[in-house]
Order: sequence, then C-alpha cells, then structure tokens
Amino acid sequence: MADGTNDGAKPEKLTLWEALKDLGWFSFWFAVIVGGPSVLAILEEVFVNHQLVPALQWIVDGYQRIMGVLGAIVEPLVQPAIEWINARFGWNLMLDPVWRPVFALCMVFLMAFVRKYIRNGDVARAVGVGGVVAIGFLTAALLIGLFAAGPGWLAQGAVAAVLIATFGVVGAARNAAGGDWRKVGSAVGNLGEPVLFLFAIGAGLSFVPGLAQSGGLIVLGGMIALLGVVWVGSGLSGGDRSDTRVGLTTLGGFVAAGLILAADFALKALGAG
Repeated sequence: MADGTNDGAKPEKLTLWEALKDLGWFSFWFAVIVGGPSVLAILEEVFVNHQLVPALQWIVDGYQRIMGVLGAIVEPLVQPAIEWINARFGWNLMLDPVWRPVFALCMVFLMAFVRKYIRNGDVARAVGVGGVVAIGFLTAALLIGLFAAGPGWLAQGAVAAVLIATFGVVGAARNAAGGDWRKVGSAVGNLGEPVLFLFAIGAGLSFVPGLAQSGGLIVLGGMIALLGVVWVGSGLSGGDRSDTRVGLTTLGGFVAAGLILAADFALKALGAG
C-alpha cells in the first residue's frame, strides 16, 4: 500500500495542509480527547498551584475521574509488589497517580504507530508490536509513578529517562525473540547516550526551586513533543504521509492542551470563567 514515497524516486512533495487533511478523524479525535487532558493533568502535577478556570477545569477533573477507573484496575495488582519491596529493602515507595496521564499520553504515541501499520495493511504487526509496546509503556508509566512520588535528583533523572530507556528494552526484546542478538546490543547501545542525557537534564532541573518533584516530568513531556516534531519534519521533508501522521497524532494532545491554556489565560484576563 502506498504511503507517500516512491521507490528510488524523488519523494512526492507533501505540505502540512495535505498532511492534516490526510490525518483521519480517528487519529485526530483520539489525540485531542486523550492527549489533550493528559498533557493538562501532567502540567497540573508540575505546577501544583495552577488551576484552570471552572469553565475549563471540568475537562481535567472529568478526565481524572475516568483515569481513576484505570487506576482502580491496575494499582491493586501492583501494590503487593510495592509493599514487598518496601518491606524487603526498608524503602518507602509510593505510586503517584501521575502514572495514569503519562500512560495515556504514551498510548497516543503508540496509537499513531498502530494506525500507521493498519493503513499500510500490516494488521498482524499492528497487533503484535502494539501489544508488546503497550505493556512496555505501562511498565514505564508505573516506574515513573514510583519515582515521581519522591523528590531528589536521582528520582527526577529516572522520571526523565525511563520512557526512552523503554524503547531500547522493547527493541532489544523484539530482536532477542527473533534470535538477532547483534541487533539486541545495537538497540541498547544506541539509546545509551540519550538516556544519560535526559537523566542529566531531569536531575539538573530538580535543583531548580519549585521543580524538586517535577523536573523529570517537564523533560518527559518535552521529549514526547520533540519526537512528534521530528516525525512531522522528517515526514514532510521526505514526502512520507505515514511518518507525518505519526508526528501529527503525537502533537495533537499538546496542541489541544495549548488551546485550552490559551482560552484559560484569556478568560482570566477578562475576569470571566
């Protein structure tokens, strides 16, 4: 199935407007409805004293109630393991609910790839890869929730780096399942520097006043947004509609959140809301 590229030929010119029209209603609304509130929920975790005006805050509050259902399913399953670790090592680990919007935002990113595979006719890959990566993202989000509950440079560095490290682990696991051990080392090695880089930024931000427990989340959100920008840029420059759709879907939540924040600013400036 064609995806906007020509074998060995000059890539077809692709404009942003064409890419937006090609996005599809499902990808658009999934990104807006799931991604937008996820970004806002994470921002309220970072800036704890900030709330939207009541006319808009209901979006985040309703989203949090829905995500509470996910928490009620998953958290009782992992709590015994957390309690065992605390008892075994004398730690005091707690699971911060921020893992829920982090996981939802990751699923927007994953859904973009699943839609790409489905549009290209590779349903088996969409199901197989989607399932494995979803489990990886859930694990990463839970780890982020554990680290985010505690202040300190080590915890914030881990929050910033866990998700990108998950890409390496999932890639290595896929290659190991296929018996390609050379690619296993490559998948892990190629992400070594990005993991250390993100860890350093998250750890560094923890020393900024007011960011002791949120510096890692800022880096995490910025990394996901940057991945979306990279996919859009590479897709447009290469005439690849599939990659462009991935990037636009990933960025959809950030754009929706930005519009809501802009509306909140305007209402507060007007004394309304």
